[in-house]
Amino acid sequence: MFDRMKYPPWGVHGSKEGQPGRITVVKKTGEPEIIYKSKGYPLSPGDSIIVETGGGGGYGPPSERARQLIERDVRRGLISAGAAAKDYGLRIESTPCARSTA
Repeated sequence: MFDRMKYPPWGVHGSKEGQPGRITVVKKTGEPEIIYKSKGYPLSPGDSIIVETGGGGGYGPPSERARQLIERDVRRGLISAGAAAKDYGLRIESTPCARSTA
């Protein structure tokens, strides 16, 4: 799962890259450090580990995605309103609901 930490998954047909995975060690002092799978890293009592898995790259230009599909994804909680603004340039209110198949 962490093969794409340094180089994010690529998008195709004009899309954006996916988000890479990341492992962060938060020292008991509160100082965070991002580490990589190939690095041996000693942990101390009181340290915390945050593991974030990456996502895949997209398909096609984000600007061509239909507004109603983006709004549907926000309602379903698949993307946040912030992601809709950042990734699609679409500012909408976040009103997530339970996931449905419609």
